[in-house]
Amino acid sequence: MIGLGVLLLPLLVIGGIVAAIVVARGDRSERATATAPPPPDQSTSTSSSTATSWRWPEASTFLSTQPTLFAVPEEPSDEADIRTPSDVTPLHRSVPVFAEALGYIGGVLVLVALGVIVQQYWSDLQVVGRLAMSAGTAGGLFGLGAILTVERDVALRRLRSFLWLGSAAGSALFAGVVVVDLVDSRSARTITIAVAGAFALQCGLLWRNRFRPLQQAGFVIGFAVFIAAVIDQFTHNGPVGLALWLFGASLVVGGLRRAIVDPTIAEFAGAAIAYAGCAFIVSELMGFGEMLAVTTAWALVAPAVVRGITAERREQILFGVIGALALWSSMPSAIAYFAIDAGIATGLVVWLGGAALIAAGVSDRVRVPIVLQVGGAVMLIIGAAVCGVQNPGFAPLFGMLTAIGLIALGTRPGLALMSLFGSVGLLINVPWTIGYYFPGRGRVPFLILISGLLIIAVAVLMARSGGRIRDEVSSRRGHLRHAA
Repeated sequence: MIGLGVLLLPLLVIGGIVAAIVVARGDRSERATATAPPPPDQSTSTSSSTATSWRWPEASTFLSTQPTLFAVPEEPSDEADIRTPSDVTPLHRSVPVFAEALGYIGGVLVLVALGVIVQQYWSDLQVVGRLAMSAGTAGGLFGLGAILTVERDVALRRLRSFLWLGSAAGSALFAGVVVVDLVDSRSARTITIAVAGAFALQCGLLWRNRFRPLQQAGFVIGFAVFIAAVIDQFTHNGPVGLALWLFGASLVVGGLRRAIVDPTIAEFAGAAIAYAGCAFIVSELMGFGEMLAVTTAWALVAPAVVRGITAERREQILFGVIGALALWSSMPSAIAYFAIDAGIATGLVVWLGGAALIAAGVSDRVRVPIVLQVGGAVMLIIGAAVCGVQNPGFAPLFGMLTAIGLIALGTRPGLALMSLFGSVGLLINVPWTIGYYFPGRGRVPFLILISGLLIIAVAVLMARSGGRIRDEVSSRRGHLRHAA
């Protein structure tokens, strides 16, 4: 009786969803019949089409033949009305909000019921019951999505994507039942391969490089788990990480080259997968993994700061945030790892990287020069300090020379901010130099005196160049707003 009641629960929920959809479609068809506009006058169609203007998102150069959720008309002018082109299906809401909400609630109830069954009643069901439950869930949700007419309603399109994602989850459960109960395999890797493979396969078949964001995301995530589990079946973390990195990099490149519909999803997921691959590699090949992680982080930052890689503002923000987080997590660990055995070499590499960033910041090929200049100055100071891991006497002297160079660089037009970082470098390295080369208790007053003089000098410098720094920062901020 428990098994029969559990089997009937999803069927009742699905029946309620079907009834809600049928009622909503009937109401929509009646309203469409009652309010259908008269056909346009053929004599004015040519002139109207000439004056028609319709703007899609920037990425729609590639997606012009694909259905989209984000068609945005331009502001209407006095001369012409904004009309939908004849070859594009207009998107509007004809399904009431409550009907869409009922559909989502029904889908969630089915998934929750399935989870409860798995947790509490799964052991009471026979193999046939488990197969029927998982297959019925997958087939029922897929059928509900298939009968929806989504050509003219964005709400139904979202609902169909949601239902089909639940169907893919049901297919994944079905594959897991087959492996565990029919094949009699208890291997975690084998089960993962079957579940992730079934989920990715159905999402990929439903997606097929069309504008279906949920299916696209499901395919990308499922396929990443699938290839990781397959390779882990025969090798270790190193090859798994390399495979994930290659898959993630291909998604990012495909998104930037507009070879993938909805490139934002591909780029975000690809960046995350590639960086996860670096983490797998670090666990087995730490040196190579650290270098690859830092290189990947800088490659992710590049589309946000270098002109010509991508013109999409949202992609610039996306890559900037992801790349900054990747640098924040990878740079310190990489520097610490390599500085243990090669402090001077590591510090010089970081120092040269900072110099390259400052040089790039003064060119016209970057969108946010002030960010590169600040990052480069910080890397110069850090690089000089890292040399102290191997040679404590060389590092403060090198740091003082670097700080003086930054102050001198700040006298050039457009680089006034460098003098601020040069002053900070002096405040760090001068006391360090005195403490290293003049040990003993008598150095304390000397350190206080020198530090006070440096602070006074920095205050005078800031007072004299504060206006120029403020003007340059304000100018850079204006360029940043128009960086796209």
